[in-house]
Amino acid sequence: MSGIKIKISDFKEKATALLIFIPSIVFVPHILYIIFLYQLKNFKINSKIDTNYFIIFLIIVLSILNQIFVGSQGNNVSQSISSLIPYSFFIFISFLLAKNISKKLLKFLLFLILLEILIGFLEYISGTHSFFITSKGQSPFGVNGYLYYSRVFGLSENSSTLAFKIFMGVLILNHVYPIKQYKTTNLIILSVLLTGIFISFNRTIIISTIIFYSLLYRKALIKILFRPFTLIIVVAAIIVVFNLYFESIFTQFSRGKDVEESAGRLFIWLDYIEFIKSNLFFGNGSVKRWIILEGNVRHAHNSFLQTLATNGIFIFSLYMFYIFRNINKKNFIYIVPCLFASISQYFLLWGISLWDIIFYYFLLNKEFHLNNE
Repeated sequence: MSGIKIKISDFKEKATALLIFIPSIVFVPHILYIIFLYQLKNFKINSKIDTNYFIIFLIIVLSILNQIFVGSQGNNVSQSISSLIPYSFFIFISFLLAKNISKKLLKFLLFLILLEILIGFLEYISGTHSFFITSKGQSPFGVNGYLYYSRVFGLSENSSTLAFKIFMGVLILNHVYPIKQYKTTNLIILSVLLTGIFISFNRTIIISTIIFYSLLYRKALIKILFRPFTLIIVVAAIIVVFNLYFESIFTQFSRGKDVEESAGRLFIWLDYIEFIKSNLFFGNGSVKRWIILEGNVRHAHNSFLQTLATNGIFIFSLYMFYIFRNINKKNFIYIVPCLFASISQYFLLWGISLWDIIFYYFLLNKEFHLNNE
Protein backbone atom coordinates (compact mmCIF):
# COMPACT_ATOMS: atom_id res chain seq x y z
CA MET A 1 0.00 0.00 0.00
CA SER A 2 2.81 2.41 0.80
CA GLY A 3 4.15 1.98 -2.73
CA ILE A 4 0.74 2.85 -4.18
CA LYS A 5 0.52 5.91 -1.95
CA ILE A 6 3.89 7.11 -3.17
CA LYS A 7 2.81 6.72 -6.79
CA ILE A 8 -0.43 8.61 -6.17
CA SER A 9 1.51 11.31 -4.37
CA ASP A 10 3.98 11.59 -7.28
CA PHE A 11 1.09 11.88 -9.74
CA LYS A 12 -0.51 14.69 -7.74
CA GLU A 13 2.79 16.57 -7.54
CA LYS A 14 3.36 16.31 -11.29
CA ALA A 15 -0.26 17.17 -12.12
CA THR A 16 -0.07 20.29 -9.93
CA ALA A 17 3.25 21.32 -11.53
CA LEU A 18 1.71 20.84 -14.99
CA LEU A 19 -1.33 22.94 -14.06
CA ILE A 20 0.96 25.70 -12.78
CA PHE A 21 2.98 25.59 -16.00
CA ILE A 22 0.27 25.23 -18.69
CA PRO A 23 -1.32 28.73 -18.36
CA SER A 24 2.08 30.23 -19.24
CA ILE A 25 1.86 28.62 -22.70
CA VAL A 26 0.63 30.53 -25.74
CA PHE A 27 -3.11 30.21 -26.51
CA VAL A 28 -3.84 28.85 -23.00
CA PRO A 29 -6.09 31.33 -21.11
CA HIS A 30 -4.72 32.75 -17.88
CA ILE A 31 -8.11 32.18 -16.26
CA LEU A 32 -7.25 28.47 -16.17
CA TYR A 33 -5.51 29.23 -12.90
CA ILE A 34 -8.96 29.43 -11.35
CA ILE A 35 -8.79 25.63 -11.13
CA PHE A 36 -6.59 26.18 -8.09
CA LEU A 37 -9.58 27.35 -6.12
CA TYR A 38 -9.47 23.86 -4.64
CA GLN A 39 -6.48 25.11 -2.67
CA LEU A 40 -8.96 26.89 -0.41
CA LYS A 41 -9.43 23.56 1.35
CA ASN A 42 -5.88 23.98 2.66
CA PHE A 43 -6.88 27.12 4.52
CA LYS A 44 -7.64 26.48 8.16
CA ILE A 45 -8.36 29.15 10.75
CA ASN A 46 -6.25 28.40 13.82
CA SER A 47 -6.22 30.13 17.18
CA LYS A 48 -2.99 31.75 16.09
CA ILE A 49 -3.61 33.35 12.69
CA ASP A 50 -0.59 33.83 10.44
CA THR A 51 0.07 37.56 10.01
CA ASN A 52 0.48 36.96 6.28
CA TYR A 53 -3.11 35.67 6.10
CA PHE A 54 -4.32 38.82 7.83
CA ILE A 55 -2.42 41.12 5.45
CA ILE A 56 -3.73 39.30 2.37
CA PHE A 57 -7.30 39.33 3.66
CA LEU A 58 -6.96 43.05 4.32
CA ILE A 59 -5.62 43.61 0.79
CA ILE A 60 -8.51 41.62 -0.72
CA VAL A 61 -11.20 43.42 1.32
CA LEU A 62 -9.76 46.87 0.58
CA SER A 63 -9.36 45.99 -3.12
CA ILE A 64 -12.99 44.90 -3.39
CA LEU A 65 -14.17 48.07 -1.64
CA ASN A 66 -11.89 50.14 -3.88
CA GLN A 67 -13.30 48.44 -6.97
CA ILE A 68 -16.92 48.96 -5.81
CA PHE A 69 -16.73 52.56 -4.58
CA VAL A 70 -13.99 53.99 -6.81
CA GLY A 71 -13.67 51.72 -9.84
CA SER A 72 -11.70 52.24 -13.01
CA GLN A 73 -10.70 55.80 -13.85
CA GLY A 74 -11.21 55.13 -17.55
CA ASN A 75 -7.71 53.75 -18.09
CA ASN A 76 -8.42 50.05 -17.97
CA VAL A 77 -8.57 47.73 -20.96
CA SER A 78 -10.06 44.39 -20.00
CA GLN A 79 -7.65 41.62 -20.93
CA SER A 80 -9.86 38.62 -20.14
CA ILE A 81 -12.81 37.48 -18.08
CA SER A 82 -10.37 37.06 -15.19
CA SER A 83 -10.34 40.87 -14.95
CA LEU A 84 -13.86 40.64 -13.53
CA ILE A 85 -12.38 39.07 -10.38
CA PRO A 86 -10.22 41.31 -8.14
CA TYR A 87 -6.72 40.09 -8.96
CA SER A 88 -5.75 40.43 -5.30
CA PHE A 89 -7.95 37.36 -4.73
CA PHE A 90 -5.61 35.32 -6.93
CA ILE A 91 -2.69 36.40 -4.74
CA PHE A 92 -4.38 34.49 -1.92
CA ILE A 93 -4.51 31.38 -4.16
CA SER A 94 -0.82 31.90 -5.02
CA PHE A 95 -0.10 32.21 -1.31
CA LEU A 96 -1.80 28.87 -0.54
CA LEU A 97 -0.08 27.15 -3.46
CA ALA A 98 3.33 28.46 -2.44
CA LYS A 99 2.86 27.27 1.14
CA ASN A 100 2.20 23.71 -0.08
CA ILE A 101 4.77 23.35 -2.86
CA SER A 102 7.40 20.64 -2.39
CA LYS A 103 10.89 20.34 -3.83
CA LYS A 104 9.66 17.35 -5.83
CA LEU A 105 7.12 19.60 -7.55
CA LEU A 106 9.80 22.21 -8.21
CA LYS A 107 11.99 19.57 -9.86
CA PHE A 108 9.19 18.67 -12.25
CA LEU A 109 8.59 22.35 -13.02
CA LEU A 110 12.31 22.63 -13.81
CA PHE A 111 11.95 19.67 -16.19
CA LEU A 112 9.07 21.42 -18.00
CA ILE A 113 11.12 24.62 -18.28
CA LEU A 114 14.01 22.65 -19.78
CA LEU A 115 11.65 21.14 -22.35
CA GLU A 116 10.51 24.61 -23.37
CA ILE A 117 14.12 25.75 -23.73
CA LEU A 118 14.62 22.83 -26.12
CA ILE A 119 11.70 24.12 -28.21
CA GLY A 120 13.25 27.59 -28.07
CA PHE A 121 16.62 26.23 -29.22
CA LEU A 122 14.95 24.53 -32.21
CA GLU A 123 13.28 27.85 -33.05
CA TYR A 124 16.64 29.61 -32.79
CA ILE A 125 18.47 27.27 -35.16
CA SER A 126 15.45 27.41 -37.50
CA GLY A 127 15.70 31.20 -37.62
CA THR A 128 12.22 31.93 -36.31
CA HIS A 129 10.91 33.66 -33.20
CA SER A 130 8.18 31.09 -32.67
CA PHE A 131 6.73 27.98 -34.27
CA PHE A 132 3.30 28.90 -32.91
CA ILE A 133 2.69 32.65 -33.10
CA THR A 134 3.56 35.67 -35.23
CA SER A 135 3.96 38.72 -33.02
CA LYS A 136 2.49 41.94 -34.36
CA GLY A 137 5.25 44.36 -35.37
CA GLN A 138 8.00 41.81 -34.68
CA SER A 139 11.25 42.60 -36.50
CA PRO A 140 12.67 39.96 -38.88
CA PHE A 141 14.67 37.29 -37.09
CA GLY A 142 18.31 38.26 -36.50
CA VAL A 143 18.10 41.62 -38.28
CA ASN A 144 21.43 43.50 -38.21
CA GLY A 145 22.95 40.62 -36.25
CA TYR A 146 21.53 41.81 -32.92
CA LEU A 147 20.61 39.15 -30.36
CA TYR A 148 17.61 41.27 -29.34
CA TYR A 149 16.06 40.53 -32.73
CA SER A 150 16.89 36.84 -32.46
CA ARG A 151 14.85 36.29 -29.31
CA VAL A 152 12.77 33.13 -29.32
CA PHE A 153 9.41 32.50 -27.63
CA GLY A 154 9.57 28.75 -26.96
CA LEU A 155 6.03 27.69 -26.10
CA SER A 156 5.25 31.16 -24.73
CA GLU A 157 3.40 34.16 -26.06
CA ASN A 158 6.57 36.24 -26.17
CA SER A 159 10.26 36.10 -25.33
CA SER A 160 9.81 37.86 -21.98
CA THR A 161 7.49 35.12 -20.71
CA LEU A 162 10.06 32.50 -21.74
CA ALA A 163 12.86 34.49 -20.06
CA PHE A 164 10.83 34.79 -16.82
CA LYS A 165 10.36 31.01 -16.71
CA ILE A 166 14.04 30.35 -17.39
CA PHE A 167 15.06 32.76 -14.64
CA MET A 168 12.77 30.90 -12.22
CA GLY A 169 14.43 27.69 -13.44
CA VAL A 170 17.83 29.11 -12.43
CA LEU A 171 16.53 29.87 -8.93
CA ILE A 172 14.90 26.43 -8.63
CA LEU A 173 18.06 24.62 -9.75
CA ASN A 174 20.19 26.33 -7.13
CA HIS A 175 17.58 25.66 -4.46
CA VAL A 176 16.84 21.97 -5.04
CA TYR A 177 20.43 21.16 -6.00
CA PRO A 178 22.70 23.28 -3.75
CA ILE A 179 26.17 24.17 -5.02
CA LYS A 180 27.88 21.53 -2.86
CA GLN A 181 25.70 18.84 -4.46
CA TYR A 182 26.45 19.90 -8.04
CA LYS A 183 27.21 16.95 -10.30
CA THR A 184 27.78 16.67 -14.03
CA THR A 185 24.03 16.45 -14.67
CA ASN A 186 23.39 19.63 -12.70
CA LEU A 187 26.09 21.47 -14.61
CA ILE A 188 24.48 20.36 -17.88
CA ILE A 189 21.11 21.64 -16.65
CA LEU A 190 22.72 24.96 -15.68
CA SER A 191 24.31 25.19 -19.15
CA VAL A 192 20.90 24.63 -20.77
CA LEU A 193 19.32 27.32 -18.57
CA LEU A 194 22.04 29.85 -19.37
CA THR A 195 21.68 29.01 -23.07
CA GLY A 196 17.96 29.67 -22.67
CA ILE A 197 18.68 33.09 -21.16
CA PHE A 198 20.96 33.81 -24.13
CA ILE A 199 18.41 32.90 -26.83
CA SER A 200 15.51 34.66 -25.06
CA PHE A 201 17.79 37.69 -24.53
CA ASN A 202 15.84 39.63 -21.96
CA ARG A 203 18.29 42.25 -20.74
CA THR A 204 16.65 42.67 -17.35
CA ILE A 205 16.72 38.92 -16.73
CA ILE A 206 20.38 38.72 -17.77
CA ILE A 207 21.30 41.37 -15.18
CA SER A 208 19.01 39.76 -12.56
CA THR A 209 20.79 36.42 -13.11
CA ILE A 210 24.17 38.12 -12.60
CA ILE A 211 22.83 39.67 -9.38
CA PHE A 212 21.60 36.27 -8.19
CA TYR A 213 24.97 34.56 -8.69
CA SER A 214 26.78 37.52 -7.14
CA LEU A 215 24.66 37.06 -4.02
CA LEU A 216 25.05 33.29 -4.15
CA TYR A 217 28.85 33.55 -4.26
CA ARG A 218 29.04 36.68 -2.10
CA LYS A 219 31.30 35.03 0.49
CA ALA A 220 33.85 34.07 -2.15
CA LEU A 221 33.66 37.57 -3.65
CA ILE A 222 34.20 39.15 -0.23
CA LYS A 223 37.24 36.91 0.37
CA ILE A 224 38.76 38.17 -2.86
CA LEU A 225 38.65 41.73 -1.48
CA PHE A 226 40.92 40.67 1.36
CA ARG A 227 43.43 38.88 -0.84
CA PRO A 228 45.42 41.63 -2.60
CA PHE A 229 47.16 39.35 -5.15
CA THR A 230 43.89 37.64 -6.16
CA LEU A 231 42.10 40.99 -6.24
CA ILE A 232 44.72 42.46 -8.58
CA ILE A 233 44.38 39.50 -10.96
CA VAL A 234 40.57 39.71 -10.95
CA VAL A 235 40.54 43.48 -11.51
CA ALA A 236 43.10 43.14 -14.31
CA ALA A 237 41.01 40.42 -15.95
CA ILE A 238 37.89 42.59 -15.73
CA ILE A 239 39.73 45.54 -17.29
CA VAL A 240 40.99 43.38 -20.16
CA VAL A 241 37.55 41.89 -20.83
CA PHE A 242 35.99 45.35 -20.57
CA ASN A 243 38.39 46.79 -23.15
CA LEU A 244 38.01 43.86 -25.52
CA TYR A 245 34.27 43.29 -25.39
CA PHE A 246 32.60 46.41 -23.99
CA GLU A 247 31.71 47.85 -27.38
CA SER A 248 30.26 44.55 -28.56
CA ILE A 249 28.25 44.01 -25.35
CA PHE A 250 26.99 47.60 -25.32
CA THR A 251 25.99 47.34 -28.98
CA GLN A 252 24.00 44.18 -28.31
CA PHE A 253 22.26 45.64 -25.25
CA SER A 254 21.48 48.94 -27.00
CA ARG A 255 20.59 47.39 -30.37
CA GLY A 256 23.20 49.58 -32.04
CA LYS A 257 21.78 52.84 -30.70
CA ASP A 258 24.04 55.51 -29.24
CA VAL A 259 21.91 55.55 -26.10
CA GLU A 260 20.01 52.64 -24.57
CA GLU A 261 16.73 52.55 -26.47
CA SER A 262 14.07 52.90 -23.82
CA ALA A 263 12.00 55.82 -25.08
CA GLY A 264 8.85 53.71 -25.25
CA ARG A 265 9.32 52.44 -21.74
CA LEU A 266 10.15 55.91 -20.40
CA PHE A 267 6.97 57.24 -22.00
CA ILE A 268 4.96 54.49 -20.28
CA TRP A 269 6.63 55.15 -16.91
CA LEU A 270 5.97 58.89 -17.15
CA ASP A 271 2.35 58.22 -18.07
CA TYR A 272 1.92 55.96 -15.03
CA ILE A 273 3.68 58.45 -12.76
CA GLU A 274 1.35 61.24 -13.90
CA PHE A 275 -1.65 58.99 -13.29
CA ILE A 276 -0.36 58.13 -9.81
CA LYS A 277 0.07 61.81 -8.97
CA SER A 278 -3.58 62.41 -9.87
CA ASN A 279 -4.90 59.24 -8.21
CA LEU A 280 -2.48 58.67 -5.34
CA PHE A 281 -4.89 57.33 -2.73
CA PHE A 282 -7.12 54.93 -4.68
CA GLY A 283 -5.32 54.43 -7.97
CA ASN A 284 -7.45 52.86 -10.69
CA GLY A 285 -9.92 51.47 -8.19
CA SER A 286 -7.98 48.18 -7.93
CA VAL A 287 -8.77 47.47 -11.59
CA LYS A 288 -5.54 46.75 -13.44
CA ARG A 289 -4.49 49.82 -15.38
CA TRP A 290 -3.34 49.45 -18.97
CA ILE A 291 -2.53 52.01 -21.65
CA ILE A 292 -2.62 51.83 -25.43
CA LEU A 293 0.67 52.70 -27.13
CA GLU A 294 1.02 52.51 -30.91
CA GLY A 295 -2.13 50.41 -31.09
CA ASN A 296 -0.92 47.89 -28.52
CA VAL A 297 -2.15 47.37 -24.97
CA ARG A 298 0.72 47.96 -22.54
CA HIS A 299 1.31 47.48 -18.84
CA ALA A 300 3.72 49.61 -16.82
CA HIS A 301 6.84 47.48 -17.42
CA ASN A 302 7.41 47.96 -13.71
CA SER A 303 5.64 45.88 -11.06
CA PHE A 304 5.80 48.67 -8.48
CA LEU A 305 4.34 51.38 -10.73
CA GLN A 306 1.72 48.93 -11.99
CA THR A 307 0.60 47.98 -8.48
CA LEU A 308 0.65 51.56 -7.19
CA ALA A 309 -1.29 52.93 -10.17
CA THR A 310 -3.83 50.11 -9.95
CA ASN A 311 -4.49 50.20 -6.21
CA GLY A 312 -3.33 53.51 -4.74
CA ILE A 313 -0.84 54.15 -1.98
CA PHE A 314 -2.65 52.41 0.91
CA ILE A 315 -3.06 49.00 -0.71
CA PHE A 316 0.33 49.30 -2.40
CA SER A 317 1.93 49.84 1.03
CA LEU A 318 0.29 46.65 2.29
CA TYR A 319 1.74 44.71 -0.65
CA MET A 320 5.20 46.07 0.10
CA PHE A 321 4.85 45.33 3.82
CA TYR A 322 3.72 41.78 2.96
CA ILE A 323 6.84 41.22 0.86
CA PHE A 324 9.51 42.94 2.95
CA ARG A 325 8.39 41.48 6.30
CA ASN A 326 9.11 38.00 4.91
CA ILE A 327 12.60 38.68 3.57
CA ASN A 328 15.37 37.20 5.70
CA LYS A 329 18.97 36.04 5.52
CA LYS A 330 17.90 32.66 4.13
CA ASN A 331 15.75 33.76 1.21
CA PHE A 332 17.08 37.19 0.27
CA ILE A 333 19.37 35.77 -2.45
CA TYR A 334 16.22 34.63 -4.29
CA ILE A 335 14.01 37.62 -3.46
CA VAL A 336 16.36 40.51 -4.25
CA PRO A 337 16.98 39.50 -7.91
CA CYS A 338 13.21 39.08 -8.41
CA LEU A 339 12.56 42.54 -7.01
CA PHE A 340 15.26 43.96 -9.27
CA ALA A 341 13.67 42.27 -12.30
CA SER A 342 10.41 43.96 -11.35
CA ILE A 343 11.89 47.44 -11.77
CA SER A 344 11.92 47.32 -15.58
CA GLN A 345 9.51 44.42 -16.15
CA TYR A 346 6.00 43.66 -14.96
CA PHE A 347 7.43 40.56 -13.33
CA LEU A 348 5.73 40.18 -9.95
CA LEU A 349 2.26 40.85 -8.51
CA TRP A 350 0.24 39.67 -11.50
CA GLY A 351 -2.12 38.04 -9.02
CA ILE A 352 -1.22 34.53 -10.08
CA SER A 353 1.41 33.35 -12.54
CA LEU A 354 4.13 30.73 -12.62
CA TRP A 355 6.77 33.23 -11.51
CA ASP A 356 4.50 34.75 -8.85
CA ILE A 357 3.90 31.30 -7.34
CA ILE A 358 7.61 30.43 -7.27
CA PHE A 359 8.45 33.87 -5.87
CA TYR A 360 5.96 33.35 -3.03
CA TYR A 361 7.48 29.92 -2.41
CA PHE A 362 10.86 31.52 -1.77
CA LEU A 363 9.23 34.31 0.21
CA LEU A 364 6.98 32.20 2.44
CA ASN A 365 8.09 28.57 2.54
CA LYS A 366 8.71 27.42 6.10
CA GLU A 367 12.17 26.15 5.15
CA PHE A 368 13.29 29.78 4.90
CA HIS A 369 11.68 30.82 8.18
CA LEU A 370 12.67 28.05 10.59
CA ASN A 371 14.88 29.35 13.40
CA ASN A 372 14.86 32.75 11.80
CA GLU A 373 12.87 34.76 14.27
